Amino acid sequence: MKKILIFSILLCISVLANAQRFTSFSNDPSKTVEEMKEFYSSVPKDRQKESKEILEEFELMWTTRMDLDNQEVFIAEANKMVKKKHRPIPHFQSFIRTYDVFLQSQYASETETWQKILDYHIGKSSTFFQEKMDLYAGFFRDNIMNQGDNVKWIAMGFSDHLGFDQEPYFDFKGIDLWGYSAKDSLIVSGVDGRYYPDKLLFKANGGTISWDRAGLEANVRAELKTYDIDLRFPRVVADDALFYYPKLFSQPIIGRVEEKAMLPTSEEKATYPRFTSLEATLPVKNLYKDVDYVGGFEMHGASIFGTGHGDTLATVTIYNEGEVIIKAQSLSFLIRPTNLLRGRQSRPLHRNRLHLPPRRQLQVRQREKEPAHLASEAGRGPFPLLRLLP
Repeated sequence: MKKILIFSILLCISVLANAQRFTSFSNDPSKTVEEMKEFYSSVPKDRQKESKEILEEFELMWTTRMDLDNQEVFIAEANKMVKKKHRPIPHFQSFIRTYDVFLQSQYASETETWQKILDYHIGKSSTFFQEKMDLYAGFFRDNIMNQGDNVKWIAMGFSDHLGFDQEPYFDFKGIDLWGYSAKDSLIVSGVDGRYYPDKLLFKANGGTISWDRAGLEANVRAELKTYDIDLRFPRVVADDALFYYPKLFSQPIIGRVEEKAMLPTSEEKATYPRFTSLEATLPVKNLYKDVDYVGGFEMHGASIFGTGHGDTLATVTIYNEGEVIIKAQSLSFLIRPTNLLRGRQSRPLHRNRLHLPPRRQLQVRQREKEPAHLASEAGRGPFPLLRLLP
């Protein structure tokens, strides 16, 4: 028992001596390299190789890239880290490497703001300090705003300056934002906005999402207004967007746009970008020859849907020589280049004595130089093909 007590006392003395080995960096920059070596001397033996590497990097940075202003800032921030009990590895390791990247970036002259950013993160919990330093290193080096297992966001352009107003930020004008999943990507072009690295948030203004990855023409696009991008996910959602599809609408329509990087797919099978109209009663004259449409509107990739909203069903009206001969209502219509398909959630369809139940699927087919045709689902049922005649 006595031996155990003596051993415990010696161990405590050893720990205290080790803890007291380094308390702060002096204000003399000529001593900092040696003091950093002393600070790293407490690193366990199994991490001595890492220590040697980071010390070599630090000495090179200190003697070749740091002016006096940056040396003074570094010493001040390093002492705050020591006081907060930040460790040589990983905290000082990421701090040194990120500071080195900063000195080689376009922001290197903005030492005063950089110090405010460092103060901000040192003042918070040390749990996420390494993660945030690595984030800044990636941003200064490659404009990467966030990178994780299944997400990466890159700004294709530069911020004019570092910003700090209660928290760090970077302003951008007219850049392209690229969002990546593991195997897919999305683009929002021509964006203005403010990037908040601590929140992993981009507050955007403007920008364009194109439907070219779904194989559509360049004039099929959504023009965005104000929206937030959560940079933890490869996804963009914006309300009050203006959607342009000149073949269907002479004017842009207002609605919600969503773009998401998922899995790689062909243009024909793409289900993004998506658009949903705000208006539930959009009129489209001559959707096909002698066929008018009134209802909501959605795009899933290149697939076009006519939709109802709540109790308001979408309506298709078919004419023959200017006379209404049939109306069909449904919560959904699939609009294709040559035919229109009614969904199952529909009202009964009536024409004279003919009746098509709501669960029977309806197709309107447009054939060149012929009237429109009606067909039930896959040609089955009591009316496999109904030719609409006067």
